[in-house]
Amino acid sequence: MAVGDYTWRLLHYKGHNDLPWNIRKFMHNKLHSFNFTAELKKLRPWSRSSWSHTDLPRLREGMVGAQFWVSYVPCESQRLNAVQLTIEQIDLIKRLIEQYPEDLRLATSADEVEAAFKEGRIASLIGVEGGHAIQNSLGVLRALRDLGVRYLTLTHTCSTPWAECARARETDLEDPDSPRGLTHFGRHGGGEGMEVIVFQCVQNDTLDPLDRYNDLGRSTARLPLVLDNEGTPQRPFLCTITRLRKL
Repeated sequence: MAVGDYTWRLLHYKGHNDLPWNIRKFMHNKLHSFNFTAELKKLRPWSRSSWSHTDLPRLREGMVGAQFWVSYVPCESQRLNAVQLTIEQIDLIKRLIEQYPEDLRLATSADEVEAAFKEGRIASLIGVEGGHAIQNSLGVLRALRDLGVRYLTLTHTCSTPWAECARARETDLEDPDSPRGLTHFGRHGGGEGMEVIVFQCVQNDTLDPLDRYNDLGRSTARLPLVLDNEGTPQRPFLCTITRLRKL
């Protein structure tokens, strides 16, 4: 697509896209069998998936100027092969970007996002979903940053030894082995090396987003802090695992 095809006045920024995991699930990360320029909503298995809503035609139609592609791995990989799977997904994202150079450009900074925008390409950033992906290692976290990752969500649908996730339902019993909120590691090390920390699933009936994270905000003041995803009418800054959009 030529740069002049759209006169974009605003940069439409999409903060989370799970397409890489769907490519793993459906195509086993074999990009030679994946046609991103096709209307995937008309092709199987994509047309039968309620979690697949992305292809280049729809990104262009929606005038998406920047996209965070997510390296997601299931909670079941925690303490097993989460790091390996995370790196494989980052590799997939980079290969996808390289395969469509006319449309996508890897971005790791605001300047690179703006440069891609001016070129008419979609700035492609990388995020990691779920603190279980780093296996409690700051070395892994720093290595992910060197690979181009620019955000880490503290939890997904499972707690880590240093961060508590939300319960699926408010009536569910608490996990006795789960930390309460963030541990010392979570407060002072969980965001090391990342440009953005994304709070995704915080237990919303025991944590006050202002009081409990006040110390975290001070200790990581050099980093932008983002409260992401959903909330409840009573706790609009927090989210539940069910991802019911209530705001």
